[in-house]
Amino acid sequence: MTMQWIKDMSDSELIATKNERQSWIDGDENDGRLSTSSSAHLDMCGDDIESIDKELEKRKAAQATKPKGLYGKYSLKKADGREVDSDGEYFVLKLNSKDKVHGLASRRALLAYARTLQSFRHLPELQQDLLDCLERHDMDTSSTPL
Repeated sequence: MTMQWIKDMSDSELIATKNERQSWIDGDENDGRLSTSSSAHLDMCGDDIESIDKELEKRKAAQATKPKGLYGKYSLKKADGREVDSDGEYFVLKLNSKDKVHGLASRRALLAYARTLQSFRHLPELQQDLLDCLERHDMDTSSTPL
């Protein structure tokens, strides 16, 4: 059973933790004269490494089967529960993505949309709401290039 702390860690954090545990196992203090407590710690480190390896393999398998590029990832409905236009095409932006490049690209796309609305003097309330949203994400909307 995978422990929750392992599921909550990024891949790089898992690898660093695995290396730390492996260093403890390989260390000079484990030269065959283990106390009961250090033996238990050794077992725990081995269990952690096994759990980390399983989690990394699970993530790798999930990534291998994950579609790449543009694909139908979300099911959309209107806020009131009604269906969206079945002939419409929709694209979801995650403004606060953990992936720094993806988050920045999403915020810049939203900024481009807001500026386009502004240039056509179309939907001024929406345009302002979008700019306010971007400012909440610490984006300087006045000087950010697209």
